[in-house]
Amino acid sequence: MRTWSLSLSLSLSLTGCLLSADDYDHDDDNDGVPSAEDCDDSDPELGAQVYDRDCDGILTVEDCDDADDSMPKDDADCDGVLTADDCDDVRDSDPKLGAQVYDRDCDGILTAEDCDDSDPLLPASIEDLDCDGWPTPLSGGELVRIGAQSFTMGCTDGQSDCDVGDERPVMPVELTHAYYLGATEVTQDEYERVMGEQAASLTTCGPDCPVESVTWHMAAAFTNALSSWAGLGKCYDCSGSGLETDCSPAQEHESRALEPTDCHGYRLPTEAEWEGAARCGFDLLYAGSNSASSVGWYEDNSTTLRPVRGLQPNACGLYDMSGNAWEWTHDWYADDAYVSSGVTDPFGPDHGTSRVRRGGGWTSSASQLRVADRDFHVPTYRNYNLGFRIARTIPWQSELLDAH
Repeated sequence: MRTWSLSLSLSLSLTGCLLSADDYDHDDDNDGVPSAEDCDDSDPELGAQVYDRDCDGILTVEDCDDADDSMPKDDADCDGVLTADDCDDVRDSDPKLGAQVYDRDCDGILTAEDCDDSDPLLPASIEDLDCDGWPTPLSGGELVRIGAQSFTMGCTDGQSDCDVGDERPVMPVELTHAYYLGATEVTQDEYERVMGEQAASLTTCGPDCPVESVTWHMAAAFTNALSSWAGLGKCYDCSGSGLETDCSPAQEHESRALEPTDCHGYRLPTEAEWEGAARCGFDLLYAGSNSASSVGWYEDNSTTLRPVRGLQPNACGLYDMSGNAWEWTHDWYADDAYVSSGVTDPFGPDHGTSRVRRGGGWTSSASQLRVADRDFHVPTYRNYNLGFRIARTIPWQSELLDAH
């Protein structure tokens, strides 16, 4: 009995060796195909060369390249990427859609053109040409990535002049998520481009100065508008406009508001996110220094609002976390919010009368510029030294890829 091996069959086919008539008289596996044309004449199911020319076990009509036995077997759209790794492996579909090898987050943007090919929700370069995290129409801002971290909030050893009422006890905090935070406070120029109107009262300071005189509701509405620009879900439910704007955290369902970390759109930072980023791994008095004048504009070195990035940033690359303009955060205020047992991913009470603001402003004392200092106002309050900066949760898929 003669059994043709795969290697011998291929050799005869490729080298053009002459086969005898006797080779065509044999059909050892009785599959109706002469031994000379059979990939494996001991297996009637392997398929004949006439239907599987490269003897890779895939019939010619289903094979991307029936002259090459190394082509992937499970590759319906014949783009060279296995189905398991392909974003769209439907037969006769467009192989240019991109496999995960070239479009790792399967957002339809090839890796070479994607600002972050591990995050399908991060704007791609067609929307964010300079990959700064802001949609192209709003280029000029910059987002800083802050990793998941553990730190202690409140009156730590590096603080002084602490407020006994709401900075104690010190509270261990674990932030289990990475997030983006604006490198600067939102500027007057950025606010006007997004909202189509100006809110600032100190407009003579110039377009690169922080927008101020915004209520908490106006700040939340700005983040919603930015999410709309980027095609992301909104983190707040808002109605009205201008001073009549009214916002609240978006509802996950009728009885529960969406937690900040569960929303992938732009939003205000939680109080814990703000302090963790301001500290940036250090127990300094102010955000980036023990000298207030090095990092912040306040009552001792300024008589007016100043353009952003005028002083040195902290270790995370964040400017004006201390001074220049106070900053709204997401949280409702409670003077008994800190617990010595510690918390994970806190975002303040469910209800309240005032929202937390942080960082101090150009009219503040040095003590109010401390990273641990807490202040609050009703969410309709506005003042020429009060602005905000934006935040955005980084989806967990991106964090997982970063870990590897």
